[in-house]
Amino acid sequence: MDNRETILQVKNLNKVFGEEVKTQVLFDLNLEIKKGEFMSLIGPSGSGKSTFLNILGALERPTSGEIIFEGRNINTLNDKDLARFRNQYLGYIFQFHYLFPEFSALENVLLPYLINHSVKTPEIIKKAENLLGMVELSGFEDRKINKLSGGQQQRVAIARSFINDPKIILADEPTGALDTSTSRAIMKLMREYNNESGTTFIIVTHDRNIAGSTERIVELVDGKISKDFSPKEIGEAQAWKELERHACTDCDTLEK
Repeated sequence: MDNRETILQVKNLNKVFGEEVKTQVLFDLNLEIKKGEFMSLIGPSGSGKSTFLNILGALERPTSGEIIFEGRNINTLNDKDLARFRNQYLGYIFQFHYLFPEFSALENVLLPYLINHSVKTPEIIKKAENLLGMVELSGFEDRKINKLSGGQQQRVAIARSFINDPKIILADEPTGALDTSTSRAIMKLMREYNNESGTTFIIVTHDRNIAGSTERIVELVDGKISKDFSPKEIGEAQAWKELERHACTDCDTLEK
């Protein structure tokens, strides 16, 4: 039994796109996410994973239902307050990292901080440098983004997501454009940060080897939650059976 406090709660969530022609993509979703969880969200293409993640990350609003963050319904926030909430409490890592190529690695890491602060203090610069060191990019602070490899760019994006000490980090296919060894390194970095900081991670992935390395897996099928389980609790063999429909790389064993 997980005795950690709930940080995020989804209640009767629905999402419909379109006005004249309506397309419903999420159906009455209910989910509780604990503080410090390292979880994955899986499902076939078109299952609603990214839409669900965007709603959890306050990037889209649901058509109906509630998103409760630490007891507060964030759907009641206006656009300005919602933007402030995103910046203060959430971090984002995307498959295509959305870094600014004209800026250096250090400048990209600092951007979320600068949204609400006009001055770069020596303390925040040192923190950004330390984060780049944590993702093994010491010495690359002044390197322009287009001079970095894909894996290095993703590491910058990860450091950027940590700069404001978010309570939840949402990652949408963070290893989707990377090779297997780099993907493992990225997952290791995120897991280490999760263990050290207690930050909650919600990771969308198509890769069952990535999903199998998380402590909880939630599967969406046709906009509904079809599975919700812990690989550790049900065992490796059963976890592979539950994940058998999903693509993977290097699928000999689940990542520990």
